[in-house]
Amino acid sequence: MLKSATGGLYLAREAVQTALSPRNDGTIPRALDIGTGSGKWVTDMAKEFPHAEVVGLDLAPVNLSSEAPPNCRFIVGDCNTWLDDPSFESAFDMIHARCLITGVFDYRKLIQQIWKSLKPGGVFLVVEGRMGAFDEYRQPLKVGHERDSDRNDQLTYLDDIPAWLKAMNDAWEDVGEQPVWVPIGAWNKSSPELLFQGEAMRQNVLKYTESAQPLLLLEGHPKEAVEKWAQNATKEMEELPFKQWQK
Repeated sequence: MLKSATGGLYLAREAVQTALSPRNDGTIPRALDIGTGSGKWVTDMAKEFPHAEVVGLDLAPVNLSSEAPPNCRFIVGDCNTWLDDPSFESAFDMIHARCLITGVFDYRKLIQQIWKSLKPGGVFLVVEGRMGAFDEYRQPLKVGHERDSDRNDQLTYLDDIPAWLKAMNDAWEDVGEQPVWVPIGAWNKSSPELLFQGEAMRQNVLKYTESAQPLLLLEGHPKEAVEKWAQNATKEMEELPFKQWQK
């Protein structure tokens, strides 16, 4: 879905392609994907850049649906501490991080560690989505968002990430920001891409509803209340009575 919404595997195409271009000196360009999840981004990048090494990092082992290209590998580790290892200083030409914020203890520290792990001229791409939804006019809906912010205060700093990067003065040659809006459900019929993205996002919300129930129970919410919330959320995703966006 994000590949469709952003127009490819990555933004800043020229910068990424330059960073991962073949080297005349025989060295191998290296890319790191933090929070790799399914590993799909890593395998796709390894196919696009067969001369590079692409590494995926996640807390859990990946479960690939097909054989991985020979130029990629996966590491089980915690992004909060993994880059503290001095051996990773200036180790990568590109670092990609997507949807990490709910699992990061100190996002500003992580950015500092990522900068140290990049070679001169390296590229850092970060993609983060808000936990709350927006109405059809792209105004924030408060339901659920405050609850998620209470669980992880890093969510309150989403708007600060570009400012943190810029505050590092000359550390970065350039800092850019591009908002990406995705409909929740296939209600926006202005293009086939938005229809696809909307349905994919709807499926994501349904999966989130299912996976969030055990966490809510662990936090002490009554079983009846959690089940009712899940039923209402599922019904809303099936009937789509409102036009909503995700950012």
